[in-house]
Amino acid sequence: MELLPITFLVALLASLVLTPLIRKLAIRLDFVDHPDGGRKAHQTSIALGGGLVILLATLTAFIAVLILLALQGISLIGATKQVPLLALLGASIVIVIVGLIDDLFNLRGKYKLLGQIIAASVLLAAGRRIDSFAILNYEVQFEWWTAIGFTLFWLLGSINAINLIDGIDGLATT
Repeated sequence: MELLPITFLVALLASLVLTPLIRKLAIRLDFVDHPDGGRKAHQTSIALGGGLVILLATLTAFIAVLILLALQGISLIGATKQVPLLALLGASIVIVIVGLIDDLFNLRGKYKLLGQIIAASVLLAAGRRIDSFAILNYEVQFEWWTAIGFTLFWLLGSINAINLIDGIDGLATT
């Protein structure tokens, strides 16, 4: 059984189901971004909470994969395999919480950065780091302390790249 197409389909279906549900809930709770006539391009209020949809769809797909693997006698739950998965889940939850708080209270940049550093630190604490990379057949190896700094830099850059493209409400969910 090919897991990649199944995982994709489960995540797609979950996001198709969850997006309108979270949207309706956000509108009912007035968790929306109102147009300001300036930077914001939308003409009507737009529901917030797209990051929550992404997290829930990803979790749904992940649980489906765990079930499919279990049916094949393969387990991802074990001492060596569980820590990185739980760290990724924890970091994801931290990022979504920071995003929701930012949507609610319009956090200052330093507080968003602090939340992003906490999320990245969860991964680093679990031993996830970039120890090397290759460019044009040249490999760069890092010492452990440089690897931590580079990994932090890479994760913060990635988080903020997604954050920048999400300047258009609803873009991240699509």
